Amino acid sequence: MRRTLLVLVCFSLIGCSDESESAAGSGGAAGSGGSAGSGGSAGGGGSGGAGAGGAGGSAGMGGSGGGPVEPPITCTNQCRYVRAGATGAGSGADWNDAFASLPTQLERGLVYLMADGDYGSADFDTAPNGTELVVVRKATSESHGTETGWQADYGDGVARFTSVSFGSSHWLFEGAKGGGPGAWNSGHGFEIVREGSACKDNGSLIDFAPGVAHVTVAHVHAHGAKYDYPINGVKGTGGNSDLTFRYVSVHTTFGPTFHIGDWKDVVIEKSYLADVRSTGAGDPFCSDWHAEGISSIGTNENIVIRHNLWDRIGGTAVFAGVNTGASKAWKIHGNVFSRSVTTIRYYNEASSTNQQTMDDLEFHGNVILKMPGSSVGVLAIDAGTNNRAFNNIWYDNIANTFSFAGVSHDHNYFAENRRVEGCSPVCDKDDEGAAGETQAQVASGSPFVNADVDPLDADLHLKAATQPGKSLPAPFDLDPDGKTRGADGSWDRGAYEFGP
Repeated sequence: MRRTLLVLVCFSLIGCSDESESAAGSGGAAGSGGSAGSGGSAGGGGSGGAGAGGAGGSAGMGGSGGGPVEPPITCTNQCRYVRAGATGAGSGADWNDAFASLPTQLERGLVYLMADGDYGSADFDTAPNGTELVVVRKATSESHGTETGWQADYGDGVARFTSVSFGSSHWLFEGAKGGGPGAWNSGHGFEIVREGSACKDNGSLIDFAPGVAHVTVAHVHAHGAKYDYPINGVKGTGGNSDLTFRYVSVHTTFGPTFHIGDWKDVVIEKSYLADVRSTGAGDPFCSDWHAEGISSIGTNENIVIRHNLWDRIGGTAVFAGVNTGASKAWKIHGNVFSRSVTTIRYYNEASSTNQQTMDDLEFHGNVILKMPGSSVGVLAIDAGTNNRAFNNIWYDNIANTFSFAGVSHDHNYFAENRRVEGCSPVCDKDDEGAAGETQAQVASGSPFVNADVDPLDADLHLKAATQPGKSLPAPFDLDPDGKTRGADGSWDRGAYEFGP
C-alpha cells in the first residue's frame, strides 16, 4: 500500500481540495498552492499528480497520459484576473475588466489568474508580509474563477513570458496543468522562451535573487528558442532555500539547466531536463562555454532530485562539482539519465580552483542508459564521505572507464556497457562496473519493455524482476508510479518496481 496521507486542506487563499502529503522543501500543500502562510507547494503534485496518467501510468517514462492537472481554485474575493489585450476598466475584478498585464507590484494574499497571451518578462519582488503567499496561476477551462467575461479560448493555450525572476520570497508560480511522466514536454500552462544574442552571459529563463526562499515553480515549460548563444535555465547563486520545482520542462540551454550556489532544502521532481549545450575551443558561435545539468558552487545541502527524465545533457557532467564548495545530503532517486555525459563528477584538484566535496549522497533506483561516449561511465567523486549508490541500472552506455570513485556501491545492475575508444572489437565494461560489489547483477540485453526509442516515448518498466536489490528506508521505497518497492518480497533494481 502506498504510504500517502490524504488530508483535507482548506485555506482562504485558494479554497479547498484533497491533497497528498509529501516531503518537499517548500512546505505547504501540494497542487492548490499551499497555505497563505507556508510559502508554496509540496512536491506531491495535487490530487491529479499521482494518478495513472499524471505519474506515468503503465507507460514508463513516456506514457500516454496528458499530465497532471491541479485542483480547481475556489475564488471568493481573493482572485484577480489578467488577460493580454484586455480593454475593459482594468480593475482585475473579472475577465471583462481584467488587467492587460501583471501589475508592477502584486498584492500578498491574492491569486492572479492569467489568460492565454504574451506577457514579456515578469519580476516578482513584492515585499514579504510574514509568510503570506502570492499565487500566479494559469487560468484553464476547468479552473478560471468567475464566469463573468470568461471565454473558452482564454484558457486553451499558454501564458508566455520571456523571463521570470523572483526578487522576494513566498511565491507560487503555477501553470496549473501539463508536464511530468506522460506529458514531459507538453501541456504546460506557462511557457518561458527566449534566446541569447551574443557570446556573453545572456541571463536565465528563471532567476532567483540572493536570499529568496519559499518559492514553488510548477507546470512551467522554460526553454531557449535556440542555443546558438549562451542562456541559462534556472539560476540562483546567492543562497536560496525551500524551493520546489515540479512538473517543469527546462531544455535547450547553452549553459547549466540549474546553476546553484548555497542552496538548501530544495526539491526537483517529475520534471524533464534536457538538451544542454556546452562547447570547447573552436565552436563557430561561442567557444569554451561550459555547462552541465546542475552546476554546484558553494555549499548546497539537502537537495532532493527524484523521478525526473534527464536527456542529452552535455558538458562536464549531469551533476558537476566545480570551483570550490561542498554538496551535502543530496538524495537522487528514481530518475532516468539518457544520452548524457557522466552522471556525477566532482573534482577536488589541489593544483586548480576545482575543489568541491560531496558528502552523504544517496543515489538509488536510477536508470543510466545510452551514454554516447564519456570518460567516466559511473560516478566519480574525488573528495567526500558516506556517499552511497544502490539498486541502479547502467544499460547500453559507452565510456572509457566504469570504475567508481568516492562512492560505496552495491546491488547495481550492468548490461551492454562498453568502451569503444582503443578497442577493436569493443571492450565489455560490465564486469568493471560490478567490481567490488558482492550483490551486483551482470546481464545481457535490455531489461526494459522498450528502451530503443526517444526517451520521451520509452517504457522503462522492467520486463522481468531483477535479482533482489537492497531494501532501503523512505523516501527511497516508492517508485515514480507511487508503487511500494519490495511489496512482493523482492526489491527490484532500476527506477520502476516490477509487477502490477
